[in-house]
Amino acid sequence: MKRSVQDLALLILRCGLASVFLFHGSQKTLSWFGGSGIGSFAGYLARIGVPYSLFAAILAAWSEFLGGLSLLSGLWTRHLLVPLAATMTVATAVDARAGFDSSRGGAEFALLCLCCILAVWLLGPGRFSLPAPTLGGKEAQ
Repeated sequence: MKRSVQDLALLILRCGLASVFLFHGSQKTLSWFGGSGIGSFAGYLARIGVPYSLFAAILAAWSEFLGGLSLLSGLWTRHLLVPLAATMTVATAVDARAGFDSSRGGAEFALLCLCCILAVWLLGPGRFSLPAPTLGGKEAQ
């Protein structure tokens, strides 16, 4: 496959994932798009038995939001996708208690997101991304 087609495919994958994570992350962090914010998300996590639910909610919500920004821009993807992958691993495990079917609260969607995150992490952001800032003449990414 030609490199430009691979880069375009990565751009499409990154933008699709970014829309999902920016949407969900901004609901939790900024209460946008009908979201109820960190407090409500922390309450949900407490109800399902997650310890230190407020701390966990802050980490998960900001990893979604910042991971979404990273996916959209292509900046620092190898760094910012690590906490996002961790968040989606936990989400997959929690959702798996309800089975696989996402229409019944199962792990299907979270697992798909996790797989896509890992693919972008392995391949990198591709050519169609913002240039990485430099530190002392070397790329920061």
